[in-house]
Amino acid sequence: ATRTRWREMLSAGSWLVTAALLLGASDALVPGRSCRSPRPVGGEGACLPACGGSAASATMGRTAVVRHARVKKASKAAEEALAALELAESDAARDSNDGELTAIELAAVVKDAERAAAVAVEKFTPTATGFLSPAEVAAIEGSGLRKMADLKMWTTGGFSSAERRRVVFSRSTEFDDDSDGASDTGDGGDGGDGGALERELVGAVECEGNFLFDPAEVSDYAEAVLSVGGVEPMHVGDIIPNGDRGAQIVLDPDVIKWVVAKLQSVGDVEVRTFPLASLADLRVRAGSTKELTSVESSMRLDAVASAGMKLSRSKLAKMVKEGSVEVNFVKETNSHRKLVEGDVVAVRGKGRVTIEEIHVTAKQRFRVRMTRAT
Repeated sequence: ATRTRWREMLSAGSWLVTAALLLGASDALVPGRSCRSPRPVGGEGACLPACGGSAASATMGRTAVVRHARVKKASKAAEEALAALELAESDAARDSNDGELTAIELAAVVKDAERAAAVAVEKFTPTATGFLSPAEVAAIEGSGLRKMADLKMWTTGGFSSAERRRVVFSRSTEFDDDSDGASDTGDGGDGGDGGALERELVGAVECEGNFLFDPAEVSDYAEAVLSVGGVEPMHVGDIIPNGDRGAQIVLDPDVIKWVVAKLQSVGDVEVRTFPLASLADLRVRAGSTKELTSVESSMRLDAVASAGMKLSRSKLAKMVKEGSVEVNFVKETNSHRKLVEGDVVAVRGKGRVTIEEIHVTAKQRFRVRMTRAT
């Protein structure tokens, strides 16, 4: 409400400034009342010969110009204040998205990937992005880069089910036998300890501590790592919790030594951090998938996802409101959203549900075939 009042006052102020400007300039436009030139020529009290005015008219002209300058200055200040307010509102709106990527940000990620791909093809040197979210990886894979001539593209995240992954580019003639690089499959083809190139792109550390009485969430470990100077989100992959003993953190090898030296606590718990000798040492819980079918009266998110996750509809709706649910890797806060075939619904701490097939029954209900991954 305060921002709205400020905007109204500033907008009203701009109209007042315009009106004052016209009124102030009117003196210079009325013949015989003032001079159009603010600068006297030939001594004090004289005006430009072209204006044909007197010393009094020149003085009035100068007064109008001074008034014009003051009003213009006020107008500029009002415009700057309005621009600052709009910028603050934009930042607040971005913060309220809780990390949700905008179309502009995704386009920038794709642009960076295109540049990396071009370097890989032109210089015969493999290149890679930093660790990216599933939404960013999907944007790159849907950009048409896979169709680029002489380009080979794959992803790696340290293990096959990793969510945060690096997209790797090389010429199509490189790593044909996959002896030194990861395979060119949709899921990255990485698992255990990959080839030499993967070891250059992905590493991991063990973060040990006693979290029995002060449990830490994945976000706590991420915040602790990112608080180390020089470490950015692009350097951090998946974080694998290990109960009350700590967690394993997938990282860009370039920052591992720095993290080992500087990461001394997670929250209020002191930790000991050391590098893992091999990606095969990652303790990744084996996932499982299950196919199920449910008949629903609508394709609303809360109805279908609650059936897929075996949760009550009210609990699922609450989790949506809390920001714990993503649709196609983007946070969704509208429990009424209609789902379609191919949508992937991820519920924090519960797993994912993929909508495989939708069939409308004779009674106009929806028979939904889903795959649940946990």
